[in-house]
Amino acid sequence: MPIDVVGVTPQPDHTLVLEFENGETRLFDMTPYLDERPFTRLKNSPLFSMAKVEYGTEIWPGKIDIAPEALYDGSRVIRSSGPEVYRSTQYFARFRRMRLFTVSPSGGASNTLPVTVS
Repeated sequence: MPIDVVGVTPQPDHTLVLEFENGETRLFDMTPYLDERPFTRLKNSPLFSMAKVEYGTEIWPGKIDIAPEALYDGSRVIRSSGPEVYRSTQYFARFRRMRLFTVSPSGGASNTLPVTVS
């Protein structure tokens, strides 16, 4: 069953933070794709940071995109809907800083205090 992307935030390390219509926020690593056509144009280019959502998937200038199913299947959850607290340990290790999120039963997310490791 196809699932649409509703939000995308490109990161400096060539990952994409993706928001899906089911309420999940997932992290997709583009690094393995950047040596393959047509994605070579995004490597070490300001184009990577210009990703946006159109027609249920992310798209870059020049009509470069990836199917939403591939993004979903190739990513991992960093936040999901529900009343629990979620965190991403790999994201934490990369940036040495982690934000915890609480998600209310109504679906709204709120940030809690950031945790920093020295």
